[in-house]
Amino acid sequence: MKNCTLILCVALCLFSTLNSTAQKSSSAKTFLFKNYPPVINCTEAQLAGLFTYGNDAEVSLSLPGDLTLKGPVKWWAKKYSNLQTISVKLTDFHNILFAVTRRYDAANNFNYIGHLYAPDFADGYELKRTTGNNYQFVKIETDRILQLCSK
Repeated sequence: MKNCTLILCVALCLFSTLNSTAQKSSSAKTFLFKNYPPVINCTEAQLAGLFTYGNDAEVSLSLPGDLTLKGPVKWWAKKYSNLQTISVKLTDFHNILFAVTRRYDAANNFNYIGHLYAPDFADGYELKRTTGNNYQFVKIETDRILQLCSK
């Protein structure tokens, strides 16, 4: 009887170990922007055009490399007198959000920061200032940016 209990316990442990999926790697993420260039230039004037609309308005930003970011404004806010944020739902790109924040510095100049990525995809873009009133969308790998939760 003692041997049957031991064999049953070993069989249950072996079965639960073989069927465990907690530590298996997930399937590979798809690249959403693989057909677009790694760096896309834009101007401050193009970014400023996004902030002329309010919530639920349809906006469009045409960029070099045949990248057009268009969709409804899901969130537009002016938190402080020097800080505004807009979030656009991009219907052509699986409804991911394009978020841009505009802030005024001490000299009343605009500075824009933003991102265009989702954790479900392997790539995205980050908006960075280059020189003067010029900005670039720089391609990023989301697995390097977004940290996985270990809990």
